[in-house]
Amino acid sequence: MKTAAKELALAKAHGPNSRRVLEYSYVMKGILDGAKQPGFTNDQWAPLADLVNIEKFERVGNFLETVHWDDHYVPLLTAWAKVTDWNFEIRRLTEGSDYAIQEMHEYAQYPDRYEAYNSVSVFEFDERGKIVHLDIYLQMQMPPMASQSHQWDLEKVGAQI
Repeated sequence: MKTAAKELALAKAHGPNSRRVLEYSYVMKGILDGAKQPGFTNDQWAPLADLVNIEKFERVGNFLETVHWDDHYVPLLTAWAKVTDWNFEIRRLTEGSDYAIQEMHEYAQYPDRYEAYNSVSVFEFDERGKIVHLDIYLQMQMPPMASQSHQWDLEKVGAQI
C-alpha cells in the first residue's frame, strides 16, 4: 500500500532517474525501519544494492568523506540504521540523462538528539540505470556551541534565524 507522502513524491518524478532515486529512498527507509530488530546484518541491504553498481559506487558525504559500497558504506548504513529513526519529505526532483537531484526535508532521531535538515542529493547513473555516484549536501541549524574555529556572526550579516 502506498502512503500519501509517497504518492505526492511519485507525482514529482517525471522520468526514470527520478523514479530510481525515489525507489532508493523508500527502500532505504524500509530497511532502516527493520534494522532495530535483533539479528539485523549488513546482508539486509541487498535490496538497496540491487539499485547500485556496487563495483563503481562512491558516496561523498556531508563532511567530504568518500566511501565505497562494501568496504565502508554498508557498515556505515548499518551502524546508522540501528540507532536512528529517520524520515523524509520530498521537496523536488530534477533529472538529466545520467543524473537526478533530490531535494528533501529530513528528520532524524538519534539516541542523543533530534535533527531536522534540508538535503540535496545528486545521484549519477551508469548506462544500465544503476547508481554509481552519490553526493550529499545538507542545510541545518547551527549547533549552539559549534565545534569550529570560525563562527558565523549571523546577526551582523542580518540573517534571520
